[in-house]
Amino acid sequence: MQIRDPNGPNGRMIPVTAPREENRFTYPARPSIILPPNWEIKHGKEWAKFHSLLIWPRCRLRRRPSYLSIWIDSSPHENEDLSEFKQVNIQGFPAYERLIVTSKGSFDDPAQSIYDLYIDRDGEWWHVSFMVSDEIIKLPPIMREYINTIRFPPKANEESES
Repeated sequence: MQIRDPNGPNGRMIPVTAPREENRFTYPARPSIILPPNWEIKHGKEWAKFHSLLIWPRCRLRRRPSYLSIWIDSSPHENEDLSEFKQVNIQGFPAYERLIVTSKGSFDDPAQSIYDLYIDRDGEWWHVSFMVSDEIIKLPPIMREYINTIRFPPKANEESES
């Protein structure tokens, strides 16, 4: 297996510097997160109530070498077998995480690995996903640091009560 530099010529697939609070992205009714340097956010004001966020490294490639997405989801029991996930605790809530290599690299295409994290915030499920165009078997510690900076918006039913 050929080892590729994940921060090579195609942009920073994995951040190399620790999160800094002054780089926090916030927008009403969405989760907030500290953006890694040289990463950008995709959002549309018309999606403000969708409770989603998608960030990726700035690069000139058509296909992004990595991304991190956060969105509100239905219970993962409908989509995923949580017995295949490791149970963890995130911000005081039960969560389930897994990292899998979804495709091995080939001559034309790089490998692809996806980290999935499902968080149960008192019945409101959130899905955090990190994809990287590389074959990895463990979430890079720096990505865990950035994931830990996520702040979730108030629950939808709490919004309507206020």
